[in-house]
Amino acid sequence: MGLEVDLLTAGYCVHPEKMTARDRAFHKKKFPAMAAVIKHPAKGYILFDTGHTMRFFSETLTWPLAVYRYITPVYLQKGESIVEQLHSQGIQAHQVRYAILSHFHADHIGGCRDFSQATFIVHEDAYNAVQNLEGIKALRAGFIKNLLPEDFTDRLRLLSDGDAVHLPLEHRPFEYGFDIFEDGSLFLVVLAGHAKGQLGIMIPNSTTGGYFLIADACWQKCSYTQLMLPHWLTKLIMANWTEYIGTLKKIHEYAKSHPNIAVIPSHCTETLEGMASVSK
Repeated sequence: MGLEVDLLTAGYCVHPEKMTARDRAFHKKKFPAMAAVIKHPAKGYILFDTGHTMRFFSETLTWPLAVYRYITPVYLQKGESIVEQLHSQGIQAHQVRYAILSHFHADHIGGCRDFSQATFIVHEDAYNAVQNLEGIKALRAGFIKNLLPEDFTDRLRLLSDGDAVHLPLEHRPFEYGFDIFEDGSLFLVVLAGHAKGQLGIMIPNSTTGGYFLIADACWQKCSYTQLMLPHWLTKLIMANWTEYIGTLKKIHEYAKSHPNIAVIPSHCTETLEGMASVSK
């Protein structure tokens, strides 16, 4: 089934590169906030994550969430939000029927309020980990509750491990995933470690090839190609360091055995620039 996939970025943050790849230098590097727009022939428009919007700045004006914007400064210009970019392509917000959220960090849920007709698809572990967080606990989890719409729970579809199915053998070493449309067009897989219940998305066949969008399972291409771990300080923000390493090893193995599939971390400038050059 030929899905159409478009990779967009909605703003970026700046952070020392060494924090994301321990063998790199401490110089500041841009990390784009990626979202994918998927056009399904039967299900319509689907988002994978939603990037930043200007709401991030208004929601981080006061303590304690103000710490968020100082630790990882965010840059976003008018016209760069996902909803604005879609509008420029002739796609209206109400046409987006599904928004798959990899996890609940602010750079992945920032645009949720822009899509009033979308069903939000998340793993229950991801939602359970943040739904009651406030104050310092929310800050530590990178979660800004007000980025979600008031009717979020009414439009929420939670995935549980009991919903998982055996993936086709071609997707090993990943054995289980979620065939959310029951047509084999795309599969969601749990990429544990960075955040509880974090989801990645496999798109075996699209009009522009195969994709494996891995969210924040790692931040840069060198991490999964060279098994380069982030700085040890990132353990402080990881849900589970052991699971993070296990997931990274699986992605490394998958990438080696699937050279024709584009493996895409959400914040890797090198990867996104490479994809853009191929599409030209």
